[in-house]
Amino acid sequence: MNFSGVAQAQTEMPADFGAKGALKDTSITLDEALVYAIQDEYLAQARYDAVIGKFGNIRPFSNIKAAEQQHISALVSLFQKYDKKSLKTTLSNM
Repeated sequence: MNFSGVAQAQTEMPADFGAKGALKDTSITLDEALVYAIQDEYLAQARYDAVIGKFGNIRPFSNIKAAEQQHISALVSLFQKYDKKSLKTTLSNM
């Protein structure tokens, strides 16, 4: 199988999105860190959705997608624990 180019994003992400945004931000708050992290996890999950869509629900891709969902669940718990209202805003902007 040829996997080159499969994980390319379907659309261009803003420069301040996910890990790329976090790297450019010189003073990250806890709220911003949580937002960048969950954006990056959703982006990774979308990449694996694209791979699975093309090649089928096979390992290791299905395992990695499941791991991304665990990361998202952990981050959602942190948003809830710290009562961060920015989760709804973040999800509605995605």
